Amino acid sequence: MDGPIVGHDAATPPAAAAPASAPAPMTPPPPGRRRWFALGGLLVGFAVTAVLALAGAGLLRGPAPTGTSRPARIALVDQTGALVTIAPDGSMPRHLGLPGGAFRFPAWSPDGTRVAAIGLDAQGGGLFVIADAGDPAPQTAPPPIYRSADQPPFYLYWSPDSRQVTFLTAGADGLALRAAPAGGESAGVIVRRGSPFYWDWSGETRIIIHVGGGTTDAFVGEMDLDGTNVAPADASPGRFQAPVVSTADRYRAYVVTGTDPAGEIIIAGASAATRQRIPVRGATALGWNHVADELAFIDPAGLAALPLGPLRVVDAISGTVRLVLDGQVIAFYWAPDGRSIAALSLPGARNPPVAGRDGVVFAATGTTIQANAADLRLTVVDAASSTVRWQRSVRLSDTFLQQVLPYFDQYALSHRIWSPASDAFVLPIVGADGVAHITVVPADGRDPRVIADGEIGFWSP
Repeated sequence: MDGPIVGHDAATPPAAAAPASAPAPMTPPPPGRRRWFALGGLLVGFAVTAVLALAGAGLLRGPAPTGTSRPARIALVDQTGALVTIAPDGSMPRHLGLPGGAFRFPAWSPDGTRVAAIGLDAQGGGLFVIADAGDPAPQTAPPPIYRSADQPPFYLYWSPDSRQVTFLTAGADGLALRAAPAGGESAGVIVRRGSPFYWDWSGETRIIIHVGGGTTDAFVGEMDLDGTNVAPADASPGRFQAPVVSTADRYRAYVVTGTDPAGEIIIAGASAATRQRIPVRGATALGWNHVADELAFIDPAGLAALPLGPLRVVDAISGTVRLVLDGQVIAFYWAPDGRSIAALSLPGARNPPVAGRDGVVFAATGTTIQANAADLRLTVVDAASSTVRWQRSVRLSDTFLQQVLPYFDQYALSHRIWSPASDAFVLPIVGADGVAHITVVPADGRDPRVIADGEIGFWSP
């Protein structure tokens, strides 16, 4: 899935003989946008349990997440399509090749022991689960837990207990959400069909989904992974992508249609008394703080096709909204400890087109945004004070720009860019040599360090 969740069931998946153009996460892009959104991979950041009240802050905050007891590692796809796991200092690499094919979008299991990745070759597509252990000598891929020539997978998302992998497949009859045991005991089952398709976990076997966009079958609600106990939301879905569930399963957030062409963000708690409604004027993207009951969202300036605008945070308890970062924010990522947000913004004034270097664009209604035209602005902001700690210009890999950035909110659920200690994050940054390098960026603003060449990389929990 080259671009998470935008498109139509009628879109055809990429040819099996062309593994470099994997399908996009949530839905294949419409035919007119395939040039920009190659099918890739769709979409969890998990946090902690204990909570304590912050005096006067109106937040419930728990201890900072500590990840697993295993040393943190990064999974990346190098320039040859091989899967590599590596220590954050660039040491102890383990290589896994797929003869005649290439891997896409590796995602760590929540327990940090395994990596799941899409593999594409001349026979079609498969879903591979690999243990990050053993001999550092180059290995070949184990048998896939799922393989199909005409229903290839293009996005994956681990279950919270690391026992199952959910994934999207694309075929002539549209998209299907499937679930399969990570151990390969069976090929899995179809949970539900629909396009586009976004989801988050609300339990070990329960999900909240957003299916369709402006269609008669559009749906937002919850269901068990076996397709039962379906509980729809109380309104039609608005302009957004991924619904999100807060830490400790306290709140859900999604968007519904309003009384005008815009809509409302709904923050729903266990009872109607804990519901908040925040108006938005166009497409938005949502993301929960991992340790507090506060939701970040992009506040769009109008009815654009993609979320683009200032970054704001709303307190789920009081409904108070505050500005965190002004400008044209196009993606954001909470640190695991909830204290920092890394954001990517378009440079310059509020709606200028930015000159492109190779024609890759993000198209918005009435505006063309050249997302890779010039360097994006990378900013780390203190979430509590809305203070910018530092910012710099970065140019990111085409894989990130074309396949992750337009659907960052879904990818942020399943693929982690922040380190478990919240002291750094990983991005594929294009250097002066024109090559994409997997780069560890310290959160305190120190110089980034390159650990490998590659198009995409993600941190273990």
